[in-house]
Amino acid sequence: MAIANGLAGYCPPKRLQEFETELASLLMFSAKPTDCVVAPPLDGAFVDLLSTLAVSLPQFISPEDARRLLMHGGYELQPWGRCKSIFHTYGIDIDFGPAQRMLHSRLSSVAIENHCISEDEFFENANPQIVKSMDDFARAREMFSGQFVVKSLWSSSGRGVVKTDSFPTQDYYERWAAARLRADGAFVVEPLLHKVSDVAFLYYVSDDQNVSFLGHNVFSSDSAGRFGRELINMYDEQLRKLLSTRIQQIVDVHTKALVDSGISAKYHGYVGFDSMLISDESGMLKFRPCVECNLRMTMGNVNMGISNLFAPSAHAWWQIGSYTRENEWNEFVANESAKHPLHIEKCKIVNGFFRLTALGSHKHFGVYGYAE
Repeated sequence: MAIANGLAGYCPPKRLQEFETELASLLMFSAKPTDCVVAPPLDGAFVDLLSTLAVSLPQFISPEDARRLLMHGGYELQPWGRCKSIFHTYGIDIDFGPAQRMLHSRLSSVAIENHCISEDEFFENANPQIVKSMDDFARAREMFSGQFVVKSLWSSSGRGVVKTDSFPTQDYYERWAAARLRADGAFVVEPLLHKVSDVAFLYYVSDDQNVSFLGHNVFSSDSAGRFGRELINMYDEQLRKLLSTRIQQIVDVHTKALVDSGISAKYHGYVGFDSMLISDESGMLKFRPCVECNLRMTMGNVNMGISNLFAPSAHAWWQIGSYTRENEWNEFVANESAKHPLHIEKCKIVNGFFRLTALGSHKHFGVYGYAE
């Protein structure tokens, strides 16, 4: 869902196609009732649950229906991410030449990060380096004292991100670097930081370059930056203090960066800043306002809608599960539902096991969580 390629002829592997199709319904949580979501229909039990939670569902339509609606006008396509193959599929002619492809690469994220500047020493810029040659790579490694992260240009959600301790030998990461330079012409090197908490800030850039703050989102990721869980009403105390005292300052830094970098003049749509509360070498807490800037919809946008399903007192998390056996997803849901019955009060989830995607005997992916 978050893989950018920019090639009209790109055909994702079967597993990724299944991932995209089986999780597509998650977009209903960021959609308005008047929107149409291109996704398979939900099962009856899930529709009944959402009705109990007073969720106004959008209309679910097929890709063929979507093409017809777009052809007749009155609708705008809002894909998860922008690449030529998506617009080609829906019959929309769009310029996706080298400039557009670069706009949706990590080079834009670096440009934005380099403008996330504050006079407050609490904010830290990681000084990312764009590597275009092996000599550049050698200088970047020396600059960051051998503790660094490398990021390929067209990947996201932790894919294409490799830490130094993932490379068994120097020869291995030099071969990795040479391969990336041959494939993409460049990659990004950043210092390895000590993470305390992940947090995302969500925006929308309109056609008139106005930047609107939509909200913040708390999540967890693994040591390589891959998405782990979305969190609802779950904050560690340090992050809670940060959000209660500095949120407007953070929004101002992000908004100024989008304008000063020129991105807001080139792009309109959803923007997600993955940010990080970190500790420096002395153990002092600092805030890195931009670990990654995604010019697309993110899981944070989805989680903002999902958060509305829960009582204010509920603490919850949800994640994506992967399944291989026939009926494995259905059996998992049945077992966990029996062990952790769902408790709903006043149209809000209070505690228990819940699922966020449809059942199906041949499903390979499902979204589920627990509230307490």
